[in-house]
Amino acid sequence: MSEPRNETGRVMSERIPCRDMAEALERMADSKRFWLTDFSRGRRKRPDHEIAQKRQELTVLQQAAFDYRAQPQRPGVAAKDAPADREARR
Repeated sequence: MSEPRNETGRVMSERIPCRDMAEALERMADSKRFWLTDFSRGRRKRPDHEIAQKRQELTVLQQAAFDYRAQPQRPGVAAKDAPADREARR
């Protein structure tokens, strides 16, 4: 019997490398930022409680991305995710 897989085809027991998590969280934060630009004022302005919620979500995503970027290498995660390697690729 094979291991269960998620929507992306990754085996669910595999850990996503910290670098990949940080990049995904940064893309989500960008999406929130674009939403806020489009809908926080003007003709298409959304209700204040929606704007406040999106700002909170943006803050959480940014903090999580920062935390994942700062993560030291964990056992079971590919060595390519080491912080020194990430810095060298920038």
